[in-house]
Amino acid sequence: MRVGTWNLEGRWSEAHRELLAAQECDVWLLTEVRDDTSLPGFGSHFTVARMGERRHWAGV
Repeated sequence: MRVGTWNLEGRWSEAHRELLAAQECDVWLLTEVRDDTSLPGFGSHFTVARMGERRHWAGV
């Protein structure tokens, strides 16, 4: 199993999505995750607590 981690610093774009997809990880642990973060083929679970208006502390 390949696990990746990344602090997104509240950023998200198509370039981020492409980079994560290219790593071929089975699981991602992301921190400072925006509400609109998504990866094709992955489910998303974000922390309930927020660190800002559109940001969660972490997501898997």
